[in-house]
Amino acid sequence: FNASIQLPRTTMMKISKLSRLSTGFIVWRIILDRFPQAGAQDDIPEIVYNDGGFHVYKAADQGPTYIDVSNSTSLDIASFTILDAPECCSEDVVDEDSIRPTIRVMDEGSFLNFDGEMTFAFGSNHSVYGGTAMQISGGASAYLGVGALQGGDVPLETNDEDFPDGGNALAVQGVNSMATINGTTLIGGEGYYPGHSLYVRHNANVTILAGDFQDTIYIDTGGKVYVKGGNFRRRIVVVGSESRIQFLGCFRSIFNGLREEVIGTFEGSETTVRIEVYPTQNAILDLVEVGECELPPQSGSPTPNPGTRPISSSSTTPPTPEPTMMPVTNSGIEVLGKVLCRRCALLASLIFHELLFSYF
Repeated sequence: FNASIQLPRTTMMKISKLSRLSTGFIVWRIILDRFPQAGAQDDIPEIVYNDGGFHVYKAADQGPTYIDVSNSTSLDIASFTILDAPECCSEDVVDEDSIRPTIRVMDEGSFLNFDGEMTFAFGSNHSVYGGTAMQISGGASAYLGVGALQGGDVPLETNDEDFPDGGNALAVQGVNSMATINGTTLIGGEGYYPGHSLYVRHNANVTILAGDFQDTIYIDTGGKVYVKGGNFRRRIVVVGSESRIQFLGCFRSIFNGLREEVIGTFEGSETTVRIEVYPTQNAILDLVEVGECELPPQSGSPTPNPGTRPISSSSTTPPTPEPTMMPVTNSGIEVLGKVLCRRCALLASLIFHELLFSYF
């Protein structure tokens, strides 16, 4: 790339966090900022899908925009889609709920498929709160595969005395609202308090099969999260007697101060994981044994607290959205093949754009 190119400040903020992702995501982010997109005008674009049909959103068709899905409508976010929110809000916004999510799926029967090569969505930036990248509510459901979400950032010059919060990557809320996460990278927005990778509340249900959670997971007001795999880099906070976090595999928990340290392996994995969970106000930490489990105490580990919740023999089945268009779970070989194909496509795309830039 030409070193003289001056990237927008907001893009540089995003790239600072995207450095933890693949080179492909970073390059594609730069591509979209370098070439102005149709539709990025003074008006604030909004696309509404509410006719009860099936649609595909393509990034090449639109600039920064909000997307709403409702009325039992299904939407597939196409590959190579980087979705930016428009410039956010007036300066009198004082409540994070007033800042609109970039993608909203809003009622029962509506469904979003977010799975493809280099699919990415950003929350909006604001001086007080960062916007949510994706919100599932009102009984809607979503499947999130290979892709990434990042909450909106609070500008770096904001005074820390305002205690600004970064935006959430994914928020799932409301009775019968469901999301399945199977390989997504979720990043909270930057702020005095970073945004959450995942925020689950109001009796919503989330099933995690795989994914990279780079910031906190927060569960409250009856939210429930069922974990079958994933990489958890920050703590998981569970608040309230109706809220639940459930790990399926071979796990034990060790009480350590204010937190429970969940140690063990997910089904089909030999890698031992350690996850910090903070259950408060009688929240439920449930460890469900799946497969043949042998969990001898590890050398140098604290002694399990007798008051710690033991491995449960219950067989609670996590709810999963099952619309007709939902992908079927792949075998390990199929998943590997899919990833390799995507890597090849990514390499070809990068070579093409390097050649394209040489003419500018």
